[in-house]
Amino acid sequence: MGAAESGVNKGKSSALKNENLSSMSNFSPNYILKLKERFERGSDDYCLDKSALKQFFKCSDRECDVLMDMFDMDGNGSIDSYEFVCALSLMSHANLDDKAELIFNLYDFDRSQSISKDELTVLMANVMASLKSMEGQKPPTIQEIEQKTDELFLKADTNKDKQISLKEFKTYIKGDK
Repeated sequence: MGAAESGVNKGKSSALKNENLSSMSNFSPNYILKLKERFERGSDDYCLDKSALKQFFKCSDRECDVLMDMFDMDGNGSIDSYEFVCALSLMSHANLDDKAELIFNLYDFDRSQSISKDELTVLMANVMASLKSMEGQKPPTIQEIEQKTDELFLKADTNKDKQISLKEFKTYIKGDK
C-alpha cells in the first residue's frame, strides 16, 4: 500500500519511521528468523493485513500505517512473510555478511546449503517486484525476472556447479555494485 493510499503524509511518515522503528534496527539475523516463524504462526495464509499487523506489533493506527507503507512492497494491502523479513533485514544493523546469510537461508527452501536456479528465481522475483513497487513502476515481467536471474547466476556460480553456495552468494553480494 502506498503512502497516498494509506493516508500517511510522506514528510511525516519519514520522521515517524525514524522515531518509531529505530528499535527494530537492532534485530540480529537469528531474531529476524524467529520473528518470521512467529509471523507465520500468527497467520493462516502467511500474510497480515493492517489490523493483524497492528495486533502483531501492538502499535497505534499511525505506526501501523508506517509499517504497512514500509513493508507492503507489492502494494496489495497485506504483508507476506518474505516482505516482513526483507524489510526487517534491510533495517537491521547487521553487517553485510550476516544480511547475506539471512537472505540466503530464507531462499534455500530445501535446506541444501545452496541456492538452485529455481530458488534464485523466487528471490529475484521478490526483489525485483519490491524495487519496482518502491519506484512506482509495474511489476517485472517473467522474461525480465528470468533474464536477471540468468545474469546473476552466471556471475555468482563461480565454480559452475549449477548451484550457488553461501560463500559464492556472499562474494557476489559484496562485489555487486
